[in-house]
Amino acid sequence: MLKYIENALAHPDDEKYRKIRRTNQVFVDKVAIVPGAEDVLRAAGFTETQDVLAEGAAPTPILLLPEGFSTELLTKAKILLCKEPEFNRDVHVRETRLKYLIFFFFPAFLLIRFLRRHRLL
Repeated sequence: MLKYIENALAHPDDEKYRKIRRTNQVFVDKVAIVPGAEDVLRAAGFTETQDVLAEGAAPTPILLLPEGFSTELLTKAKILLCKEPEFNRDVHVRETRLKYLIFFFFPAFLLIRFLRRHRLL
């Protein structure tokens, strides 16, 4: 997750780095398995949409940062994610860090709903 955020900050004008294919195997194996990870990306500015790769092909679900996005939320997310050096290696640490990220990004009523939905409250 940190790499997606760092790439978007480093290349804000390149759509390649603002787009995350939700079917990408790396994303599925390392990000999607962590409860709340996609919610953190959405809170940082990514939006859910569909991408059409070829004419007549089925659309692919993606997370996309819109053009001209504000880097403020992404920068805050990067700072919070970088505070835990083993974040990318330990699933328990990732889940704990995500709980703190959720508190930082979400208003109270959305936070409670999120925590209940993911059985964290």
